Amino acid sequence: MLAAALVMPLGHFLLWPCILGTIPFLPVLYDGVAVRLEATLGIQPASVIGLLFRDFPPLHIFHLVVYIQIPLAMSIVAALEAKSGQRMGVGMIPTCLAAATIGYFLYAVMPVVGPLPIFGEGFAEAMRHLVALPSEPIINTTNPRNAMPSLHMTWALLIYLACRQHGRVIRVGGACFALGTALATLGLGEHYFIDLVVAVPLVLFVRAICAVDVPLARFERWGALALGVALLFGWSLMVRGIVNPVVWPGLTPLLMGGTVLACFSAERVLFRSERGAQATELWQLRAAAGRPG
Repeated sequence: MLAAALVMPLGHFLLWPCILGTIPFLPVLYDGVAVRLEATLGIQPASVIGLLFRDFPPLHIFHLVVYIQIPLAMSIVAALEAKSGQRMGVGMIPTCLAAATIGYFLYAVMPVVGPLPIFGEGFAEAMRHLVALPSEPIINTTNPRNAMPSLHMTWALLIYLACRQHGRVIRVGGACFALGTALATLGLGEHYFIDLVVAVPLVLFVRAICAVDVPLARFERWGALALGVALLFGWSLMVRGIVNPVVWPGLTPLLMGGTVLACFSAERVLFRSERGAQATELWQLRAAAGRPG
């Protein structure tokens, strides 16, 4: 468990210089596009949750604690996997490391820094009183591009998905942790809501890569892989302003909801196939063990 607890901070320490190193090469940010996409919801979720945290400091403190517990939560799930012998794909820690590696690459594809660096400490109030939505490119050579997609949300969802194999109490605990992480990322000003949406196809993509018990030739796996890639590609076009769904009223919220629903549906199909493959393997092992030598 100690080794698992150290893997993610060590990986973060090693990859962080790479993030900082991209700043001079990615001076243009797409935070303005993120704000415009969210405005189609009729609210700015980061502003709403941020104001709630401001007015109720205990909520702010609680969610700040939740936000920094990702390594601990990963370690607990990894320990459960080791104890029960039931794992999701290649296991909790390798899966989260794969998500981090892909996520760091996507940071460069969709350079966004989040509400706090753009609007300052009063981001929640500033976003609520936006007179006009940002339309000009934002030039920033200071802050790391580590908001899109939200890796915190990606890891929290992977933790929840891994908890499904360990009983109802653990599953509910994983769901509560994922929800708390989502609220924390918004209320602390680290992410826009759209960052959390784009994290969902990343989760599906990583799950499909790491679901080694399901042959790649099976539709459940390659279909999930293809859907994850397609959605990440599509959202990258929208975030970079190459495709502008805002011109069609109601389309952006529909795309957000459709992305989440499609990804969770595909992941559920993959999970069932994965469990079936694991059950077959276990039956074969037991049958082999029962044969006379």
